[in-house]
Amino acid sequence: MKRNLDIITIIKDDFEGVLSTINSTRELREGYDVRQIIVDSSGDIVREKIKKLILNEKNILYSWQEPSGIAAAFNHGLSIADSEWVWFLNGGDKVHQDLESKLFLDILKKSGAEVIIFELEFMQSHKASKHLPMWAMWPPIFPNWINHPATILRQRVFKKFGGFNEDYKIAMDGEIWLRVFSKDVVVDMISMPIVLFDEGGVSVSNQKDTAQEVYKLIKFYLWMLMKIWFKRGKLIIDAMRYFKKTGKL
Repeated sequence: MKRNLDIITIIKDDFEGVLSTINSTRELREGYDVRQIIVDSSGDIVREKIKKLILNEKNILYSWQEPSGIAAAFNHGLSIADSEWVWFLNGGDKVHQDLESKLFLDILKKSGAEVIIFELEFMQSHKASKHLPMWAMWPPIFPNWINHPATILRQRVFKKFGGFNEDYKIAMDGEIWLRVFSKDVVVDMISMPIVLFDEGGVSVSNQKDTAQEVYKLIKFYLWMLMKIWFKRGKLIIDAMRYFKKTGKL
């Protein structure tokens, strides 16, 4: 039977970060058929420490990759994963302390969606990321940026639409959201935090470069976004015409 979930954790020269992440996934790995894939691009010293760390850990697969960027590390993890669902939980991020493992995995097992967007809590500020009202969910750019550590995706999404675009060094998750969610993909949204997000990550600490990349991806997808916007407007007009005509019958 196919494994239900692979957790993909990328790391580079942050032993303390990956240690906290591994500690937080232990209940899932030891109590259930959940595997964690460590994609490591660290130097020799940190690499050896990580390899020793995982010797006595259950359901961890380690793979070293030449430093090639975040998107390339994500794609490398995807090439190894063989589960139904994948969860990108970066080094430094942690499974939320209040997460009920059985409930969480039951949701994955029973959901008919291809993507499930949960919520997260910011580790340092203790703020929660709450879902916005339905009308504000599209497009997933601003202020409703979708946090990839709180999003679980079926493997077939990547097989159908491709992996992460390695031209983006920071906003590769935003690019894939626009690419995938503009297609016929079923998405569940569940208001339950599953992750503690480390605010020291590159997207938060390097806001200037992040902003430049987000601007780049909005510009690239602008025509697609406009077409969807016009299509939604046409749907409203068509609905008004239909109900006006039907109401006269």
